[in-house]
Amino acid sequence: PTNQNVSGGLIFEGEPYMAINPSNPQHIVVAWIGFVFQQPSGIKSRASFDGGQTWSTTAILPHFRPTYKSADPSLVFDTNGDVLACYVDYRQSPDSGGTFVVRSTNGGLTWGTTMHQVIDAYEDGLKLPVDRPWLTIDRSGGAFDGNLYVTTKPAPWVPAPNRPYFMRSTDGGNSWSNWQYLDATGFLVGNLIAAPMATSAVAADGNLHILYPSYVPSQNLLPGYLLASSSDGGATFQYKEAWFSLINGNDSLIKAGYQLLTDPSDANHIAFVTPQNLLGDQDIYYLESTDAGLNWAAPVRVNDDATANG
Repeated sequence: PTNQNVSGGLIFEGEPYMAINPSNPQHIVVAWIGFVFQQPSGIKSRASFDGGQTWSTTAILPHFRPTYKSADPSLVFDTNGDVLACYVDYRQSPDSGGTFVVRSTNGGLTWGTTMHQVIDAYEDGLKLPVDRPWLTIDRSGGAFDGNLYVTTKPAPWVPAPNRPYFMRSTDGGNSWSNWQYLDATGFLVGNLIAAPMATSAVAADGNLHILYPSYVPSQNLLPGYLLASSSDGGATFQYKEAWFSLINGNDSLIKAGYQLLTDPSDANHIAFVTPQNLLGDQDIYYLESTDAGLNWAAPVRVNDDATANG
């Protein structure tokens, strides 16, 4: 009935991520980046077992090295009810660290100290492919049930050209495949996008879908988004165009994130939510496909304020 201050911090608390247990909707875990006294900034978390009415004591997720700082948490519940967190743990000057996964076996109350590295900061030369790691899990009950997938991009200060990265785990996050570029010939990000973030989701039939930006005039005269889909657990991908449009440019202050979602009751139903400037200022748009990304309906403007009102 009332809003609650979950983080409760007096100094910066941000980049929150929430996961709800598919087997128990009363079980919620939230993670965020926050200030830790006499330590580098870290990832904090709290859990609720009564739908958010009460929350556990704040837990602090581990650092791989004492000098590393953490950011960009994402969470999933696995098929055993454990919670997995994926985040950046990293140090600048000299650069070191990477993207890691850690596990909680008690519903997010505490976290294990064993951190499994998904990708290292120097896996791709000086591109630092550790930023914005999004963790996705297959809970379809099919052949790849339990597979974990992570997408990342280069650090925000790395100039273009950049490409998105893809890794997968078939053993609950203990080990990870060699990284690969997510884009491919004919479906490239291009040389003009500095932060090609990829967003992923697994459909009810176990198919993996990942959306990422692209601007290559020889592929399409317009900027837009491509969809990479895999029916074999991320071993191979098939590509198609999702949405391309004239865009007026983004506000320099906007948090220009976007998200891909799949319908748990319909494997062919995919949704995409994105902030874009199509009518003179930033708006939130919703697009959906009912044939697994082959065709997409026209974008629907979600907010209802006057257009181009600044």
